[in-house]
Amino acid sequence: MALLAERGYAGCTMAELARELGISVRTLHRYFPVKADIVWSPIERVLDDRRAVLDASDPDEPPMDVLRRAICSSLRDMAADQEHLRAAVRLVSATPELAVSERIRLGTDVNRDFLARRLPDNAWPPLAEVLSAAISATTMAAMSWWADQPPGVHAPHTVVDEALRKLQWGFTDHPIDGSGPQDHPPGHRR
Repeated sequence: MALLAERGYAGCTMAELARELGISVRTLHRYFPVKADIVWSPIERVLDDRRAVLDASDPDEPPMDVLRRAICSSLRDMAADQEHLRAAVRLVSATPELAVSERIRLGTDVNRDFLARRLPDNAWPPLAEVLSAAISATTMAAMSWWADQPPGVHAPHTVVDEALRKLQWGFTDHPIDGSGPQDHPPGHRR
């Protein structure tokens, strides 16, 4: 990942990456069939963790709270590998090919599928799609901001948690499940 971070995604070939790692190109391809797989490997673990938290959630917990907890929990679990995650996020943010990748869509799909199961049956039909896209965009923007900060100053899960709380409270006085008003977070203005 260091070579990719140093030269940029387009500036490295699989042969150069294999040489840097001291392995053959064939071995590198066995583990990472395409270069994008190297960048996405830590992020894919995050999606697996998120699914597990969503699947185990209490059906009475508000959907946005569950999603925020699931997203932040998976990021917290990556604390030991933050530099790899930081490099991956920087590459995704700086590389259009990666930023529009199918893997970005996978995270949005995980959110959408969960919301589709949890929102009321009479919810506006595109609501799960719209909310999941907003949650994914907010998460990526927060992660991009985190990746550009000095290491050790902020934890990725705390930055994303705060961003998702701001998203949740920024548009309405009601949670996204429509259950009614809740206590406002500190500093909230009507």
